[in-house]
Amino acid sequence: MSVRLVTGASGVPILVNFLNELKEVYHPLQIVAYTCFDSDEKKYFAENFNSMLKFNSLEAVSSLVKDEDAPHLTTYLLDLQCNNSKAFMEASETRKFFQHPYRWVIFGSVLSQVPEIETLIDSNVLFVEKNFQLWNFYRVRPSLPYIFEYFGHWDETGLQINHTSMVLSRRRRNLQKIPLKVTIVITQNQSMDHLEDYQERHIDSIGKVNFAVTKVLLESLNASSIYNRVNTWGYLNQSTGNWTGMMEELVNGRSDIGGTSLFFQTNRIPLIDYLSMVTPTRSAFLFRAPPLSTVSNIYLLPFTNLVWLTTGFIVVLAVIFIFTILMVQTKFVNFEGPENSSRFSDCILIGISAISQMGIILQPRRMSLRIASIFLLVALLFLYTSYTANIVALLQSTARTITSLTDLLNSNLEVALDDNPYNRYYFPMATEPIRRKIYETKVLTAKGGSYINVSDGVERLRRESFAFHTELSVSYNLIERTFYEHEKCNLQTVEFLQVIDPWYAIRKNSSFKELIKVNLFRIREYGIQARENAKIYTKQPLCTSHGQNFASVRLQECYGAFVILASGFAISFLFFVMEKLLVNSGRICLI
Repeated sequence: MSVRLVTGASGVPILVNFLNELKEVYHPLQIVAYTCFDSDEKKYFAENFNSMLKFNSLEAVSSLVKDEDAPHLTTYLLDLQCNNSKAFMEASETRKFFQHPYRWVIFGSVLSQVPEIETLIDSNVLFVEKNFQLWNFYRVRPSLPYIFEYFGHWDETGLQINHTSMVLSRRRRNLQKIPLKVTIVITQNQSMDHLEDYQERHIDSIGKVNFAVTKVLLESLNASSIYNRVNTWGYLNQSTGNWTGMMEELVNGRSDIGGTSLFFQTNRIPLIDYLSMVTPTRSAFLFRAPPLSTVSNIYLLPFTNLVWLTTGFIVVLAVIFIFTILMVQTKFVNFEGPENSSRFSDCILIGISAISQMGIILQPRRMSLRIASIFLLVALLFLYTSYTANIVALLQSTARTITSLTDLLNSNLEVALDDNPYNRYYFPMATEPIRRKIYETKVLTAKGGSYINVSDGVERLRRESFAFHTELSVSYNLIERTFYEHEKCNLQTVEFLQVIDPWYAIRKNSSFKELIKVNLFRIREYGIQARENAKIYTKQPLCTSHGQNFASVRLQECYGAFVILASGFAISFLFFVMEKLLVNSGRICLI
């Protein structure tokens, strides 16, 4: 039974039956045939083939990309016994048309006629022999020989498929121990001794998690590995146009896999393929919420504005009432003693003394004055008790007022950055006004250096009003081990980098792309990725003793009291000078 597409009218019905069954396996939206059919054969196909069919010339290689908007939903047919078929295949190979996602069905006589083309492990090329034996073939590397997969056969009883799965990534997971070149980013030399023992988890955390995932990935593919270590993810040198670090290895083809996840950048997308998010790494400014006294006057916070106004009104009313009683008492009743004073300044002192619960300077003898005084003292006693209780609570409170980069810029927090490659790249490159101003006014002018190691940064975070831009998991690990329980409370973060979580990447247009991507998804679905992240990354420490620590009152908390004291002394001195001038001028001044 001949399979040649150029067989005359007698062979065409057989081909139509075969292709009608084959399309039930491939499920194409359309079939594009590169054949040498005559007009009668094309007409028969059009009338009897149950699918959308298009005939193209063997000289129209460009039509593969011109006409087909969805090559993954199209199946291409090619007859090797047509003239120009060899030149057509060479041109198609040059344009990478035998790679994923293109699907081909090539008709020939015997398997030995399989052409020498670059059909790599992601290719989907089906070779049909003259006896309708069906074969897939591919190479793991361009320099290696073909691997043949028996797909099945077709006869009058129908299409018999040998595969248990039509998914290539399931059938071709065995790479037969071929070496894959993997570049990993390790910034600290000592990390090379702790890639697998889960020690020093706070150093090169992302590199260690990705190394563990990469190791499982290669084992699942039955591939060996050649590791290459670099100390940076790689950034574009604007002056030379060259890439550095891991990006240089991938762009120049010296590495198959970028074994450490990296951030998305628009200039990286045309050069590498991002496959999967492996590590939920977050970098942000980490700081402890500042004490409330650093952002607000705590002496005004215990009461609302309405309570303050009401209290002031009551005190003024009480002072006027007491002054009225004293005026009446002085006019109609002749008492001797200090309670006989009817000066308004004395009444003001009575009000102030009552507010501060210091007693009153007069000894009221009339019942009316006694009643007014005692009710004033009792009323203000409740207010005084509430006020002092709130002050104690406010002294131990923190302010959650820094929630954005603008708040951070306007705060009095010192700023420094973790000394790692991406901080040194992204911060100087910031152009957004607020971010740029933070870099210029806080980072570049930072006391103790703009870039410090993570241990020093966490220690400053503990002792100072300080914001540290770091990989959060790294700092959380040190905080968990070095902070007291109450010091773990009130941690806040503000994000600076405008990036999503880093993604695992490989060389652009790699034939291993689908195979690696699918197996990375399997590693995530099986929980292996989550396990490695849980063993390496540390979550934010829990606050278990909030408010149970003793905090000494600092000078800053007493600032308001000292302002009142200094203001009183200044006013007193002013009146002293005025009195002195009046006395020297011979005038009598009674206050």
